[in-house]
Amino acid sequence: MVPVSYQKAEDLNCVRAVYKPVDSTNLKAGLTVFNYANRGAVNGPVDGTSQAQP
Repeated sequence: MVPVSYQKAEDLNCVRAVYKPVDSTNLKAGLTVFNYANRGAVNGPVDGTSQAQP
């Protein structure tokens, strides 16, 4: 895993990202990204950029 500015390497456990089109008929409209990870350890506290569950 490669750490990014908003997630430290120790927080990259069980990482998942889901990408959903904003408008499925117009992919140029962009994507909504749901990030999920466990902090500190596998099955550690949940961390992510969205509280929404895709």
